[in-house]
Amino acid sequence: MRGLLSDLRHAIKLYAVTPLSTALAIGALAAALAFVTVFASMWNDLALRPHPGLAGSERIITLQIETPELARGLAGETIHELDEQAVTLDGVVGIDDQPRSLRVDGEQLHARIELVSRNYFPVLRPRLHLGRALNEADHAGDAEQVAVVSYGFWRQHLGGRSDVLGETLEIADNPITFIAADGSSSTSSDQEVRVRIVGIMSRAMNATFGGAQGTDLWLALEPDVVRQRREGEARVFRSYSALGRLSPGSSAQAAADELNTRFADLAGQARLSGDQARWLVHPRITSNPQADEEVLGQVRLFLVASVLVAVVAAVNIGLFMLAQAPGRRREVNLRFALGASRRRIIRQLVTEAGVLVIGAAVLGLVASLWLSAMLQELAFLDGAGWREVNPLDWRVLLMLCAGVALLTAMAALAPAFGLRQTGIAHALRQVSARAGLAQRASGIAQIALAGLLGGAALGFAWQLAYLARADYGFEPAGIVVVSAEFNQSVFFGGSWEEVLARRTERRELLSALPRVEAVAFGVPAPAVPGFSMHLNASVPDQPEQRFSVNVISIDPAFPRLLGMRLLNGAMPQPDDPLGVLINERFAQEAWGHLDVLGEPVPLTSPMPSGVDGEARVVGVVADVAYSHPQEPIRPMVFTTAAFFSGVDSLLLKTSATPTEIRSAVEDLIDRGLIDIEIGDVVRLEDVWHELLAADRSRARLSITAALVAVFLAAFGFYGTQRYLVAAGRREYAIQAALGAGPRALRRVVLLRGLAMGLPGLVLGSLLAFIAIVWLRDGFLEQAVNPWVVSLLVVVGTTALILAACLGPARQALRMNPAQILREE
Repeated sequence: MRGLLSDLRHAIKLYAVTPLSTALAIGALAAALAFVTVFASMWNDLALRPHPGLAGSERIITLQIETPELARGLAGETIHELDEQAVTLDGVVGIDDQPRSLRVDGEQLHARIELVSRNYFPVLRPRLHLGRALNEADHAGDAEQVAVVSYGFWRQHLGGRSDVLGETLEIADNPITFIAADGSSSTSSDQEVRVRIVGIMSRAMNATFGGAQGTDLWLALEPDVVRQRREGEARVFRSYSALGRLSPGSSAQAAADELNTRFADLAGQARLSGDQARWLVHPRITSNPQADEEVLGQVRLFLVASVLVAVVAAVNIGLFMLAQAPGRRREVNLRFALGASRRRIIRQLVTEAGVLVIGAAVLGLVASLWLSAMLQELAFLDGAGWREVNPLDWRVLLMLCAGVALLTAMAALAPAFGLRQTGIAHALRQVSARAGLAQRASGIAQIALAGLLGGAALGFAWQLAYLARADYGFEPAGIVVVSAEFNQSVFFGGSWEEVLARRTERRELLSALPRVEAVAFGVPAPAVPGFSMHLNASVPDQPEQRFSVNVISIDPAFPRLLGMRLLNGAMPQPDDPLGVLINERFAQEAWGHLDVLGEPVPLTSPMPSGVDGEARVVGVVADVAYSHPQEPIRPMVFTTAAFFSGVDSLLLKTSATPTEIRSAVEDLIDRGLIDIEIGDVVRLEDVWHELLAADRSRARLSITAALVAVFLAAFGFYGTQRYLVAAGRREYAIQAALGAGPRALRRVVLLRGLAMGLPGLVLGSLLAFIAIVWLRDGFLEQAVNPWVVSLLVVVGTTALILAACLGPARQALRMNPAQILREE
C-alpha cells in the first residue's frame, strides 16, 4: 500500500509539470467515456434491465401481426384464442392505452389509462403497493368498473392516504365513431363513468410500456368494450397491444415458430392483414417492436463508435506517456541504479496511466448525468420507450469499471513495452530513430480506428445529402396545411352533392384570404399526420392474392397543388366521383405495368351517397413519399369521393406564415362561415424538413465522433513522431554533420512517418469499406458507394499523417549537431 501511495504521489507530481497536455489527455478520454456511459445506459434500459414493476419480466414477449407494409396489434378474439391454445405461452394479455379526462375532488385532470384484459395481473404479475389486483369478476361485461391507480397518481392527487380504497373517480368516456361498410356512422356517448379504487400499484410500476408519461389508472377492458358496443350501432373494431409470458422451457424463437405454424391462419384472417401476414415475436416489452428494434440498433451503433473513440483516447494517453520518456531519462536511470526492478518500473507506469484513466472516468460519469437527458432527445432515438436511463445503475457502473481496467492496461502498454529486454536508459540512448513494436501497434490502431469512424461519418453525411436532394414525388415549397381534429367534429358519409358544395364554399372563402394563391383539400397530406384508411386490394388475375392499400381523400386540385407527376392518363375531374388516381406502386402491384387506364380498382371502399358504380383508374402518378424517404412506398388510391372527406385537411399555396393562416381560419370559424375544428397548422416544407431530423442528428453525432478520433489520432501520431525524433537525435546529428541538408532530413522524417502510418492507412480504408457495406443494410441508402468512401479515407488519412509529421520534421531541423554529439 505504501508503494502504491508513493506511485500515486509521483504520478500527480509528474502530470502537474505538464498541465495543458495532461488536461487535454484527460478531457478527450472523459468526453469519450461520457458518451460510452450514456449509450451503455440506454442499452441497459432497452435490453438488459428487467421491467422494475413486473415480476419475471425477462420471460415476457411482445406479439404483433406483421405484413410487408405495416404491423398491427391483435383483436380481442385472437388474444383469447392464443391464451387458450398456445403451448409455448403461459398466457397472452391485451392492453389498450388511452388518454382520458377524469375528475378528482372537482378538479379536471388529463390521465393515461390502460384498459387490460382479464388475465393481465395473473400473467404479467405487476407489483402492488396496497389493495388488490383486478380479478376475474371485475372483467365480467356487466361488472362494476373498478381501477388500480398508480403510486404517483395516488401520492399526487389522492394525498397518499391508506383509506383511499373504495373511493370513486369519475372518468370521461372517449366517444367512438362507428363506421359501417356503406360509410354510415354513429358515435357513442361521452358520459362520465364512475370507477371504484381497489388497489395501488407499487412505486416501480410506472406503466406497462416505457415512455415519458406514465400510466395513471388500470381498468378492466371487457366492461368498456361491452358498453361501447351497447351504445353503438356497429361492431367495434379494436386492436390491442399484446404481451405474452413464455411457458417454462420455451424461448421467443420457439413461440415464433409455433405461432407461424399452428396459428398462421389467425394472422392471415386478421383485419386488413393480407396474405403475407406473419407473427412477429419480440423478446422485449414494448408497444412498438419496430421502433424498439430500430432504436436499439442505433444505440448499439453509437455505443460501439464511442467505445472506439475511447480506445483511441486511451492509446493516445499511452503515446503521451511515451513522449515524456526522453525528459525522464535521468529519473529512470537513477531508479535502475538504485536497484528498482523492471516490474517495479512497469507498476509505476500502470499507476500513472491509471491516474489519467480513472480521472477521465470520474469526469465522464459526472458529465453523463447531464448528457443522458440531452441525448435521449436526439431525433433518431425518437420512439424509444425509455423507462429509466440511469448512468448510476449497477450494470452500467460494472461495465464502466471493466472498461477503465481495460483502458488503463492499453494506456500503459506502449511505455511498458520499452522495458521488455533492455532498460529505458539504453532505449533512450539509442542512435536509431526507429519505432518499436508498441509504437507501431499504437499508431496503426489509432489511424485504423480514425479511418473506420471517418468512413462511417462520410457515409452518414453522404446519406443526408442524398436524402435532401432526392425526388419525393411532390413539391412542398410554399404550402401550408391546416389539418382537422379527429374527434366529435368528424363528419363521415354525406352525399356527393354535399361534398362538392362544402369544398366549393370553403374554396371561395379561403381563396379570399390575403396572400393565398390556391386552395386544395385532402387527407392525409404527405408527411402530415391525419385520418387514414387502409383497405385490402386483390390482384385482378389472382383474386386470392391481397395487398394493403392506402386510400387518400383528395379534390381535383390536390395533385396539381402538390406538383404530383402524372405518368399516364389524366387528373381527376370535379364532376367524376368514380375516376381515381393510383400511384405507380399500386399499378405494379396489381397489374405489373402502368397501362391500366379504365381498369376497375380491385378494392371496395365506401363512398358518399349518390355515387353509384365502380371506381376506375383515370390516371397513374409517380410514387409520393408520405413518410420518411427510406420507408417503402405503399400502394395508394387517390379518390375525390372518399366517405371520410369531412376530415379533409386544407392545403393552401401561400406566402403567409402558419400562425397567420391559423388566425385567419379561426376568424372564419368564429364567424360561422366554416365548420371545422383545427388541429395542426404547419408549413409542409418544415414538416418534411423535420422528417430528416433523425438523419441530421445521426450525421452530426457520427461526424463529431470521427473528428474527435481524427484529432486524437493526429495528436498521438504527432507525439510518436516527436518522441522518435528526440530519441534518434544522435542519428540526425550524425547525418547533418556528414552533410545532409534540411530537405534531406525533412524527407527522412516524412518518409519514416508515412512508412509507420501505411499499415494503419490500409487497415483503416478496409475497415471503412466494410463499415459502409454493413451500414447499407439498414442504415444507409444503396447510393452510398463504399469504394468512394474508402478512397476519401485514404486521401484524408494520408493528409493526416503528413500533417502530424511536419512538426517533428521542423524539430529535427532545429537540432544543434555539435552540442548533441558532445553529450555522453
